[in-house]
Amino acid sequence: MATSEQKVKEVHPRASKKRYSTHGGGGYYLIWSGFPEGRESLRLGEGKTASAAWVDAAKNIKRVAEQASSAVQESSNGQ
Repeated sequence: MATSEQKVKEVHPRASKKRYSTHGGGGYYLIWSGFPEGRESLRLGEGKTASAAWVDAAKNIKRVAEQASSAVQESSNGQ
């Protein structure tokens, strides 16, 4: 079974994580579709740990794909 990171990288091969620090000493991770904060890069997920961020990104990709497929079905049923 593929890990969340592998699932994300199937769709966005250049996806990467970046850790950010908060002023209180904590931190969080963001998953980017390409170079972190790059001009063409999309924020795919976030989490307190890298693992949680990859899981969030995989869930978001799945949700967007499901929304796109239901939109296609609705438009084809309307014609």
